[in-house]
Amino acid sequence: MINLSHYKINIKYIKYLLFLGWISIWASLSFNPFKIYLFFENINFKYISISDLFSLIDMSRGLFQFFYLIILIITTFILLKTKKIFFKPNIIFLLFLTILLMETLSLFKTDNPNINIFFIICSLNTILTVFLLKNFFSEADVNFVFNLSVIFLLILLIFFGYQYILTAFESGINIYGAWGNIEENLGIDTPKPTGLSRTALIIFIIFSNMSFFIKPFEKFNYLIMTLSIVLLLLLSSRTTIFIYTLYILFYIFYFRNVNLKNILIVLKKFFLIPFVIVIIISLLQNIYQFKNNQGNKIFNFKLSDISRNYPDIETSPSSEFTSGRLDDWKNILELNENIALGNGVLGDRYLINQSASNLLLYVYASSGIIGMSIIILILMITLFYTFKSIFIIKPKSSSYKFLSSIILIALMLRSILETSLGVFGIDFILFVICLSHIIPNENSYESN
Repeated sequence: MINLSHYKINIKYIKYLLFLGWISIWASLSFNPFKIYLFFENINFKYISISDLFSLIDMSRGLFQFFYLIILIITTFILLKTKKIFFKPNIIFLLFLTILLMETLSLFKTDNPNINIFFIICSLNTILTVFLLKNFFSEADVNFVFNLSVIFLLILLIFFGYQYILTAFESGINIYGAWGNIEENLGIDTPKPTGLSRTALIIFIIFSNMSFFIKPFEKFNYLIMTLSIVLLLLLSSRTTIFIYTLYILFYIFYFRNVNLKNILIVLKKFFLIPFVIVIIISLLQNIYQFKNNQGNKIFNFKLSDISRNYPDIETSPSSEFTSGRLDDWKNILELNENIALGNGVLGDRYLINQSASNLLLYVYASSGIIGMSIIILILMITLFYTFKSIFIIKPKSSSYKFLSSIILIALMLRSILETSLGVFGIDFILFVICLSHIIPNENSYESN
């Protein structure tokens, strides 16, 4: 029980509130804040229809984040009065808060839509929730939130992975090209192939390092790991496949599987079996198309029928091979007039009307040179702790610490060609919760 002059709070209730808040943060993903404007402009409160009720439920995903931030701020001030918090373990949280403050100030100084403040609020909620769990609750509580995140990732991967494969089968197109059809069929925001392949990569890393299911369900660990690799290959994101390849090499050498037998076992489990499944899926798609009179030959097999047909590096223009990234990066550097403080959250959309596809350039567009300097400092501190966790502490000390370190490295590599943790989304949520595992645990209480 926490007793102050005006407060009397059972800390267990705060913990449960943070757990519910974490669920709400995940629920707010893909929410478009512009829907709030449209909803209140079009709704007739005298005659509320069933569709209006569903829209109101959808609105609650976003509106709750505003109320949750107020609750978090009050809770933070109350808890800070009960215990001294050390600066060093929380420096990254403070640096992130500095960037978000700069993005807020820059947002209101430009013509960037003010409603984009929603993404800053969600980022603040993520940081404050993890900050409180890290400093005022046990390591087991932080692990619980991490496990919750894994469950959400699994749900997203299985549901949307199935939709990608089903749509590709029915439309006779490759998995990578199915995204637009899925959005049209489902009528909901759908992860792009690069985003879903990131989810597959994270699930693969998690399930190749820890047993999420206990006996007698331990075989599900291998099944889910294999499913994640299959989807990763089918979704054909070059960045994700590159990180996936690096991870396999790291796994072989780090766990000293360097003799031929062990290498073959790892390759069989992490590549050969999933690749055979990819081929089987492609053949099944050909059979399906042939039976529905949409294909000429059952065994006219091409990997491009089911996975992405990559541009040729020798014959394709550089802009096509890099998916237009080089032109986007040049435009951001040329169009950004607010060099010091940037243009506020989603500054890349404000300047070039699309993602920067690079963390540093996104931060430069959103919070300028100063923000970019801060994010570089965050990355350097993160690299220091991840190196320490992987090569000094070793996985025997804490599987969560080791696992979080690998995920952080994967996200940082991904940020070279994606906005990644620069803006609120799955990458940002995972980055913050994984940081809480690798930062020295000097402040947490015992389990409450």
